[in-house]
Amino acid sequence: MSRTLTIGIPTYNGGKYIHLTIESILNEIMSSHVLESKIEIVVSDNASEDDVGDIVQRYKKSFPNVIKYYRNKTNIGFDRNVDLVVKRATGKFVWILSDDDIVLDGAIEHIQNVIDDHQDETLALIYVNYNNQIQLKNKKDLLCQNGNEFFLNTHFKSGLISSNIVSKSFWEKSCVERFFDSGWIHFGFDLEVLSPLNGHKAFIIHKEFVKTGGGGRWGQEGTFIYVGFKLVTIFKLMPKWGYSKKISKMAIFVIKGGYPVLIPIAKIKGLKTDFKLLSQFHALYKKYPSFWLLDLPLLLIPKKLYDLTYLVMRNLKSHLKKKNDI
Repeated sequence: MSRTLTIGIPTYNGGKYIHLTIESILNEIMSSHVLESKIEIVVSDNASEDDVGDIVQRYKKSFPNVIKYYRNKTNIGFDRNVDLVVKRATGKFVWILSDDDIVLDGAIEHIQNVIDDHQDETLALIYVNYNNQIQLKNKKDLLCQNGNEFFLNTHFKSGLISSNIVSKSFWEKSCVERFFDSGWIHFGFDLEVLSPLNGHKAFIIHKEFVKTGGGGRWGQEGTFIYVGFKLVTIFKLMPKWGYSKKISKMAIFVIKGGYPVLIPIAKIKGLKTDFKLLSQFHALYKKYPSFWLLDLPLLLIPKKLYDLTYLVMRNLKSHLKKKNDI
């Protein structure tokens, strides 16, 4: 049976949430014979240590023609597991969905219509919008001719893995291996495949069709700062891929612009300001005056001061709430 869309779920210890993810998909596709015949769910289990496998197998038993389950013998890392879930898919497009995110009503039908209406073989990526503080520049669905147009309109929101529906054929032709161990294989693919030098297109779905959930399973002890470093390293390849100076600079500041908030949060969570951290900051941002004037001083402020500030702000917020409740 030829599938148009695979919903690929890479998972590791996702037993707490994955049933909600699968249910949100089944609720839509099992209500339509057309969707049931065109959609499959592929779960790639990265040697989980919880009951996620048992949970998925129960769903597979009930929906054997829709759900496929694979378990890796060992944990091969996030990026390699994402690569595997795309390669294990049989659909023309693969929606890479986090194991703790929810598909909202109407999403799959809308995506299927986009695929049916855009048979252009140069369509490499479909972006699905979700709710957060960053707003899309476009106010309706949009077909973008290249990466400059796509990232200008999405403001780099495709960092959320669940917003990415990738062309399986383009993925397999790309050198995604270069992004292994970065934690950003999906974003690396987006940037490379949509290079203005390639002539590939992307489609933006404006309506918010993904509800993010779970949370708190990565970046413990403030290490999300190091995860951001790896993405900036990929962003620095953009001029070589033909992106404009404007878009390349915008990409860097997607991460760097958030440091006035992210550094204090990371320090409170336990990030240590050591030589490794400072040297990586320096290597990436030494040419930016704001690194010396703002980021570096924030890094050098002792954790105890951040902890004290956080405690004072929390107590003040609690006091004001009680006062307002009176």
